This record gives sequence, structure tokens and C-alpha cells, in this order.
Amino acid sequence: MDMFRKSLIAVLLFVLAEICVILLVEHYIGSLNTFLLILLSFFIGIWLVIWQGVSIFKKIFAALSKRQLPEDQLLDGACLLFTGFLLAFPGFISDVIGIVLFVPYIRALIRNRVKRWLRKRMLRGRYFFTSFRKW
Repeated sequence: MDMFRKSLIAVLLFVLAEICVILLVEHYIGSLNTFLLILLSFFIGIWLVIWQGVSIFKKIFAALSKRQLPEDQLLDGACLLFTGFLLAFPGFISDVIGIVLFVPYIRALIRNRVKRWLRKRMLRGRYFFTSFRKW
């Protein structure tokens, strides 16, 4: 099975799980309350992403002003962007995952793991970077 099919199946299973959890919550608290809870989580998630995003941009600009590469801040920004996507996606499973990704300790663990993964891939010669200075 190729990677596209596996990814498609994973996304479809995730959406199915989200729908099941939404229906379960709707059974216990009602349709209107479920809708309002999803809407509230959407707006709180967007607000948190904007608030954290401004902080990360300040850290990126501070690192650049010191002539340092803001690798940690960029990875935090990517994690925050993914978190924003999860919180904007209607559902409770994605909201829980998104809230967990807001915890700085969890983001640091993910950041370190991604850095190790990228470093291994670059050392094997699978990734390379080119300069666009000639343009």
C-alpha cells in the first residue's frame, strides 16, 4: 500500500472518530450546547494561536537581530500552525491534541525529535539546501 492510500485511510478514520465523539457529546449535552462548545473552542483556539504567534515572531526577530538562526522558533511556529489547524477543525479529538501541543514542554519534545530526524536525513544525503544568491 503506498503512502497516499495510508494517509487517506488515516484521515478518513480520524474524521470518523471525530464524528463519533461529536455525536456522543451531543447525546449527553444536547445539539445546541455541542455546537456552541465547538464554536467556542474554535474562537479560543484562534485567539491562542494569534497570541502565541506574536510571541514566536518576537523571538524570531530577536534571534535574527542577533544574527542567529531561529531554528527553534521556526519549529515552534510550525507546531503552532499545526495546532491552529487542529483547533480550527471542528471536533473534540483535534481540540485535545491541539491543546496538548500548546504546552511548551510538549512542543520542545516535538521540536527536538524533528531536529534529530532532519539531522539524520541530511547526514544520509537525502535532503540538501541550495542558495538562491545567483538570482
